[in-house]
Amino acid sequence: MSLKQNQVAQLDKAEAMVQDAIKKLLNPNATATDKAQAAQEIAEAGQIRQQVAQGLNPQQQQVLWQIGKLEWSAFQTVTGGASFGQVLDPVKAMSQAAQLSQELDNSILSA
Repeated sequence: MSLKQNQVAQLDKAEAMVQDAIKKLLNPNATATDKAQAAQEIAEAGQIRQQVAQGLNPQQQQVLWQIGKLEWSAFQTVTGGASFGQVLDPVKAMSQAAQLSQELDNSILSA
């Protein structure tokens, strides 16, 4: 696997972790354990992205930052941590993040 393919695989893994975490948190029957696992997944995804970001160009890093911002907004909204004015539909935010993630994957692979 090439470096670019590995970067994309790691970013896709991080995205899947965040998607899974948000789904857990959107479940009205989520337990405290589910919520703790979701928070751990969010943290792990952030660590993966920080590692990958070091090998990206500034434009790709900016897109990665935008993805993280959207996902963090979704996380804050579903956990009740968003302040007024920051509330964004978490499903819409995650959809936008997924679209940006696909664009970033394509950018990495074509560079």
